[in-house]
Amino acid sequence: MRAGAEGFFTADEWQNLVAEYEHACAYCGTIGTLEQDHCVPLDRGGSNWISNILPACRVCNARKHLMTEEEFRARLATERAATEQRDVRIN
Repeated sequence: MRAGAEGFFTADEWQNLVAEYEHACAYCGTIGTLEQDHCVPLDRGGSNWISNILPACRVCNARKHLMTEEEFRARLATERAATEQRDVRIN
């Protein structure tokens, strides 16, 4: 975590959060190795408090990069809708 960013969380808080998400990525639902993703990135004023952390798979965490959780979820919804429209046209 970035030095100087406000807040911190404990290993127990992280484990409880992962359990709350049933050991799955908060964005895509993949079960596996999870990383600590900042809902609001530190570079955009986010904190290290557990309330700003979600479990994310490496792929989602890397794709989200500097987006907020809200921005990334909107992107995922747009991509999902485009895929559904494409599938309807094909069938």
